[in-house]
Amino acid sequence: MVVRIRKKFSAAATPLVSSSAHQSPEPAWNDYKSTADIPVSDHLAGQIIGQEKGVEIIKKAAKQKRNVLLVGTPGTGKSMLAQAMAELMPVSQLEDILVTQNPADDNMPKVKIVKAGEGRKMIDAARAKSGLGGGNMNIIMLALVFVCSFFLLFYGRKEFGDVITAAMLIGMFFMVAALAF
Repeated sequence: MVVRIRKKFSAAATPLVSSSAHQSPEPAWNDYKSTADIPVSDHLAGQIIGQEKGVEIIKKAAKQKRNVLLVGTPGTGKSMLAQAMAELMPVSQLEDILVTQNPADDNMPKVKIVKAGEGRKMIDAARAKSGLGGGNMNIIMLALVFVCSFFLLFYGRKEFGDVITAAMLIGMFFMVAALAF
């Protein structure tokens, strides 16, 4: 029984180990004079070593425009495989998707699809427009609080007394905090 298993195992393993019929066309390692002599693929997928099955999977997924979930320990080449897949993916026309508030229905936002780069311009224009209307209101409010507190500290103490001035200052700070938040 042990002899039979050994024969089957050695018959299966021998062609893989000592296959003299299959010679690789690559030159031996001692044929290179420097690392500049070693041919390097232009594509990142051709530069990946040790992940041949992974390269085949990402090539197939890129051709079919499918997704691949790469899971593994750090340093196993997941990022390089992802970059190679991104390089293999066909270039399509990119689009920006903008989701804006719908004043008619809060539960149904407006979705706009625009050409790539146009979305950034629209966002910048909307920010500039909203900044002109009331963007400086916080600075004005802060300046007003400082001026009022200055007058209360220097002139309110003479008119109302220390206790009333302190109560007015505390009340003013509570109102500003309520408006700010």
